[in-house]
Amino acid sequence: MKVVVASTSSSQAAGARLLFPLEKDIQAEALAAGAEAHWLLALSTEDDASVIGAALALPGKDGVIMVWPPRVQEGVSERVAQEVEDRLLEQLRNQLSHIQRGSVDLPMAYAQSLADPEELNRWLLLTRIGFEQVGNILFYGKDLQTYWNEKSPELAEPARVHELLEGNENWRTLSLSDMQAPEDVALILDSTLQGSLDLPCLDGFRSGAQMLLGHLQSPRFCNELTRVAFVKNRPVAVGMLSEDAERATVELSYLGVVFGQRGQKFGQRLLRELELRALARRQRWAMLAVDATNHFAIKLYENCGYVPLFSREVFISFPNTL
Repeated sequence: MKVVVASTSSSQAAGARLLFPLEKDIQAEALAAGAEAHWLLALSTEDDASVIGAALALPGKDGVIMVWPPRVQEGVSERVAQEVEDRLLEQLRNQLSHIQRGSVDLPMAYAQSLADPEELNRWLLLTRIGFEQVGNILFYGKDLQTYWNEKSPELAEPARVHELLEGNENWRTLSLSDMQAPEDVALILDSTLQGSLDLPCLDGFRSGAQMLLGHLQSPRFCNELTRVAFVKNRPVAVGMLSEDAERATVELSYLGVVFGQRGQKFGQRLLRELELRALARRQRWAMLAVDATNHFAIKLYENCGYVPLFSREVFISFPNTL
């Protein structure tokens, strides 16, 4: 048995099929990363290229390395499975260290992995290479069309949305391209990150500039749905929706209120506006994720009509643990 870094599209596809056997969408997204993805494959023997194990490290422009722990092909013996896990974990640790050392121009903030609670034992393997289980995040969803048709039918009409959302001196929002100095958005994001209740252990590890770059370079970036809210010309909140037009779905990549401006429902108001703008773009579904301990945000989202879908355990490896 040997471990290699997949260098061809066919070998990467074999790794994707093993890692994500039932998740075709994730397969496609991971393969679309191309050379940026570090696919680690365990092959049966020197002469047999059959893939019997796989792991993946995927560096993001937002400074986060997404990691999927080893998965071993069903049917192999327990002894072989143990060896495959050990070898893949060792190589995964080496790859993560290599990624961080080589990221001079775009430093990596940390490595992250999201575990399905039903497969928690597999993810616990990551604790052997420095990962910590730091929390739990809840995923919520909402049928925008049904919600707004029932709540305010006039707001669900795409032709009227922009008229209804026209700003005034007390509240207005600007898209990223409308900002006179788009680089200011990164500074505003930094302010929204102060005192965040979503995974507080990550406070200070990732900058607003990294978050913004990751969002901008996402294939699902939408300028119209990336907005900064102002009250009396002072920035108070930032909201970023990613758009999957093929599935008529948007995902709340980020919603944050500027430090010192919280408690005034600015986040809720901006979320409402983002939803209506998404609806005007013929998007029907919305998704978001929130820290399970952030009861304030959970209450806000549930009051806005979001319903729980599933949860994921969060594993993090900080730079000094690799």
